[in-house]
Amino acid sequence: MRFGSPIETSFRSFMTVFRATINSVTDKHMMQETDLDSFHSHKRKKVEAPQNYGFSSVVMPRDGEQGKGGGYGNNDEGGESAEAIMLSAGGMSHFIAVVMDDRRHRPRVMPPGSSAQYGPNTDYGRSLTYIKPSTKDDKDGGVYMIAPHPDEYVSMRHINNKKQPKPKKQQQGQQGGGSTGGQSRDILNVASDASGGGQDQEEEYNHHKGDGINTEIRCTKGRIEFRVGDDVVGYYDKDNKRWSFTGEMRLGDDNASHPVYGVNGGKGMTTKTSGSGAVLVTAPQPGPPTSEDVNP
Repeated sequence: MRFGSPIETSFRSFMTVFRATINSVTDKHMMQETDLDSFHSHKRKKVEAPQNYGFSSVVMPRDGEQGKGGGYGNNDEGGESAEAIMLSAGGMSHFIAVVMDDRRHRPRVMPPGSSAQYGPNTDYGRSLTYIKPSTKDDKDGGVYMIAPHPDEYVSMRHINNKKQPKPKKQQQGQQGGGSTGGQSRDILNVASDASGGGQDQEEEYNHHKGDGINTEIRCTKGRIEFRVGDDVVGYYDKDNKRWSFTGEMRLGDDNASHPVYGVNGGKGMTTKTSGSGAVLVTAPQPGPPTSEDVNP
């Protein structure tokens, strides 16, 4: 059994829980990792950052560049950043980032009981999913999906997807003669460059597209769109106050089968009876005769 001196014991206790600022995050490993600054001139890389099951996020990188930090000629990074609460598990050799937050982008002044999933705070505001409870004095509760930027949109999709593959196992140090003692790491598609050093090549994985979009409802600044794949099959134009649809339309009843009657070039005409361009209604009652009845 090893006994520590009072000074050593005090230092270990002091370093058990502390704060850090986040330089960058790597999200391609099985467990997210972060590079951070803590005490003056105390930098750590590839620190694991566990997250709650069912939720995952990647904080924005630090503002600014290296070389704007403290003294002693170090390269501490300057600029505002996300922050973390660090836990030293079993000594100074094993750090874990247990909580992260970012006061640059967090939505503030939310009412009690509300919650939000949000993106970065930009000049246009932030995109977020906002859950606001109703109260006795405020009935405007609900779930809101917000995209304030004019080029952004809100989308609800059904996609084809497959299981995301696990990263390939790669021995650290086997390329370029590392000194990690053969410890393995989970990384994606590690390729060797001309000098023999390992370089991470992250595999592209589009969570929002999957292997193809089946159906989608998309809200932009000026339109509400209904889509099948990449095809717009219907929309409402806000500026022109107009609905437009393609394909066969049935109004009032899913079993509607009577084509709509109208006037085309001075003649009474009907739409198609089925297929694209057909507009069908249920018309069981005879209408009053009109002058168009003599124009087949």
